Amino acid sequence: MKIKGLYLILFIGLLSCRSMGEVTPDYFVGTWERVGDVAAGDVVDINIFSETEIEAVMIRVSETSAHFGFVIGDIKWRLVRRINAREFEIDNLNATMVTHADGRITDRRKFFVRFHLIVVNRNLIELTALDEEENRVGNRQQWVRIN
Repeated sequence: MKIKGLYLILFIGLLSCRSMGEVTPDYFVGTWERVGDVAAGDVVDINIFSETEIEAVMIRVSETSAHFGFVIGDIKWRLVRRINAREFEIDNLNATMVTHADGRITDRRKFFVRFHLIVVNRNLIELTALDEEENRVGNRQQWVRIN
């Protein structure tokens, strides 16, 4: 009985080590939803074209993101390069706008910003903006796998 328990513990340990290995591009395939911030509810579908070409297309846009001009079909992320087994640099689509005192919105524009992406676990990734020196800055985005 003790030997069976030991084998079970070893088997679970091996599975845990395997799950912490290098993330391959097919890991990202699927549907991911943004959670925990003002843009919660954004949903992207990820497509893979090669080891370095992965696109996340917006298939649902939160009210906040829509206010900034995001629409269904926007490319939200583009994978740029691998940093290590579980970390990547990506281009993340951002938006700005100018809101005047009378409520008018002008000069709405979208642009890509370099972001750091880390795979936390099988169903969670986190993104943080990078500055010119590649330091992580700003708030963290969390995305959970929904399909």
